[in-house]
Amino acid sequence: PDFAPFWQQLRKKRQLLGLREIIQQEGEAEPLFARLRAEELKREFPLIILTLKLLAEGRLQLTPAGVQAAGQLLPQGQCLTEQVEAFLADRSEN
Repeated sequence: PDFAPFWQQLRKKRQLLGLREIIQQEGEAEPLFARLRAEELKREFPLIILTLKLLAEGRLQLTPAGVQAAGQLLPQGQCLTEQVEAFLADRSEN
């Protein structure tokens, strides 16, 4: 997603107001924040679905030591960014 116009808009506001003032006045309605949140929400359900699928298939395991895949501990967890983006791309084509 292209956030550049939203960053530019925020920079212009920052020339007149401090960040705290912008947050107090606009809160979550501030366009950059709102766009970031919308992009986050768009990916949240696919991430949950894909995570549950991997768990159900046994490709990921949750253990007391942490997340494991193929018997290997994944200290940083499993990144599903590519799968989430592919899921979203597939849905937008249909």
